[in-house]
Amino acid sequence: DFQSLNAAYDHFQDRVIESDHVKNLEFLCNLNQLLVNALIHKHLTPAESRFGERTDKLEQALTLIADDPHRPNNSLQAQTALLRIKLNKLMLAHKLDELPSIWNGLSVILEKAEGLGEFDADGLASFIEVVGNAGGNDPAYGALVEKLAEFIGARKGEGEGALVLLKRAEKLDFSARFDMIRWAGKAAFGLSKLEYADSLIDAMHLLTLGYRSAGLLWATRASCIFAAASLAIQGEEQHQLPRVFAVTMKVWAWTALELCHLPDCLQAIQLMNGCIASMPLDEEEKAKIESEIQELDVALGCYFLNLQENDHRKLETAPDILEALGLFMARTGLLFSLGYTDLLREDGSLPKEEPDENVRQILAMLKSQALAERLRGPLIVNSEGTQIFATTILGMKVEVLIDGSESIAVAELVLGSLEAFFATIIEQRVVPHTELFRITIAQSDGIQEPVVEANALDMTCTITWPRGFPVAQLELQQDVRKFFMTVAGHVLSTACVVKDMAALLENLFSDAAAQQRMIMIATAQSSYRRLTSRGFTRLDDWSNLVRRSYPFRGQVMELPRIERPSRGDASAKPDTGMPEFKDHKEVTVSSVINVHAWDKAKWRGCGYLQLGNQHPPVMALLFENEAAARKIFERWRERFGSVDANEELTVSIIRNLPQASPHHYCIQFSSSLAEAGMKSSRPVFMATRSMTMEPGDGANLENFLNSYRQFKIFNLIPAVLASPPQFLFELGILKKNLTVKSASEIRENDVEWVALRIHGHKAV
Repeated sequence: DFQSLNAAYDHFQDRVIESDHVKNLEFLCNLNQLLVNALIHKHLTPAESRFGERTDKLEQALTLIADDPHRPNNSLQAQTALLRIKLNKLMLAHKLDELPSIWNGLSVILEKAEGLGEFDADGLASFIEVVGNAGGNDPAYGALVEKLAEFIGARKGEGEGALVLLKRAEKLDFSARFDMIRWAGKAAFGLSKLEYADSLIDAMHLLTLGYRSAGLLWATRASCIFAAASLAIQGEEQHQLPRVFAVTMKVWAWTALELCHLPDCLQAIQLMNGCIASMPLDEEEKAKIESEIQELDVALGCYFLNLQENDHRKLETAPDILEALGLFMARTGLLFSLGYTDLLREDGSLPKEEPDENVRQILAMLKSQALAERLRGPLIVNSEGTQIFATTILGMKVEVLIDGSESIAVAELVLGSLEAFFATIIEQRVVPHTELFRITIAQSDGIQEPVVEANALDMTCTITWPRGFPVAQLELQQDVRKFFMTVAGHVLSTACVVKDMAALLENLFSDAAAQQRMIMIATAQSSYRRLTSRGFTRLDDWSNLVRRSYPFRGQVMELPRIERPSRGDASAKPDTGMPEFKDHKEVTVSSVINVHAWDKAKWRGCGYLQLGNQHPPVMALLFENEAAARKIFERWRERFGSVDANEELTVSIIRNLPQASPHHYCIQFSSSLAEAGMKSSRPVFMATRSMTMEPGDGANLENFLNSYRQFKIFNLIPAVLASPPQFLFELGILKKNLTVKSASEIRENDVEWVALRIHGHKAV
């Protein structure tokens, strides 16, 4: 009924024309196609149908979507719809000689669609087949059909193979978490096609849980968001979100909380509330989600009570947001921390008649929840200004520092990509030699592509990002992915000891499929926009819920931490060499040795000075390179100060070496055992530096030791080998502890055993 179509067109157009989802506008495209049919068969005239006016409006809406680089699938499908409209216009105008531009345009779309899982390849294939009559014997159309056949063949073949990999991953339990990550990562990459949407979601859920069990929370977040966006797409097509969407939101909320990413956590909780309100759940299902939100509420309350003052000041507008989201325990914990006990009494959050001591006990129990130990990262609120994102990889803390919201998406992608890259390296003989690696991201107007530069002496890396350069733009994805692989390579080579780098990289990019995992991480930014209609979430996004601000006053009463009894580690295994790891956070890196600085400084020995009877003795480390030697001691002084009060640096002298001159000895520098946590069951990676000293007599060492016994302290300084040596007293560090042992006293569990083993000595 073309008259009814014509009469109802504008009403439907007004409802969908503002949508930024092509799926919605495609319904209007279908009506527009019916107008074309009406014109061709002369059921309507151009004036009656207002075809030009209506089509122009549709094209304008589609062009806005086609020009959005942040949602590549959406953009590509809009480009396809625009070509369909252009084809109709050419057919109506009888400009058949211009049809090759359509076929060439569709060929370009096929090229861009490679690797885009959500792209509707079946829909495009049907369209190309339907317009076959118009294509006729046109060589451009023939080339398009050949390209389509290759595209579909590769897509289907790869997908079927990926199903086999998924089945393999599904049979594994979490004791084989790294194999799960490996197989699920390969499967997800191969299933990234709309035709395998259900299996892809299964693979991403499995990968999410695998990453989470390995302590890799940024990779967990990216995989979880990918799965959630895929479920949202299914919900739009089926007009109802799948039930598993609520479970996915729960995983995202807990992951965000452990990342201390407050906006993400609140966003996920808000979507969980949305599931209760809008999904056809039975009462039992709704009660389960409500119970999970209550658990998150308690966890947030615990988190807020454990924050420091500088973080509390960032949350002065958050109490009203928490109240609006139904997070009353979290609101109570935050308002108490901000100093508003009186308000909590007034509104009944804390009973007016309850004595202060009882309130103190209740809130102390909330503050002392076991999960408080897991919530120790920097608070993320995504406001303007400086912000730190962090992760732990192989026991090494990696911090990413940004100076504004422009770099948020880059920072998230850096950490997710690093975790995906390093996920299975934990099974290899790769050991970090630094406790902390810092990455700084800076925006620049003066470059066209991102640049990364590592500083091995400082254990830092700087990423300079072109201002306005999008991380999710389709045309740039390949370059962006290569760049983040380069960043991962810099971190690996700068911060880790690798026995065989070539073999490791071969394994990573073949069997371990690190590249495929990193590609899946790179889609997180598009998925986030698909799910939330924004690139990132900040507290200000809930500003409409804020009635007032709550300036920090400070707590009226101090809350103690209630210590919980240690359960020990019943599953600890005997030492059999290289330990077996389950979690990247399970490992500890304890290092006071900057390996690259020591290598460059070229340590050549020790000298001893006695500056009169009124001053403690001096131990001077003799280096060839002054700049690197200074860097070693500058970093120590930055960490310890001029006095190593906590004795974080252990200096060991090992005498009476077997089968050696009685004057020879080993000297070793390492982290202290207490600082390294050697008494715990967690594996510890520790860098050391040691040397066998071979003096002709023992006079210098004996004089130094006698003076040390008198003063009970000594001064450790760097010196530069020259004639005469240059002593850098201004960089000295005063130390109290000095370990002096005979080789026969040293056992395998002693840190000094490392020096004996390295230098070929055997403890008797």
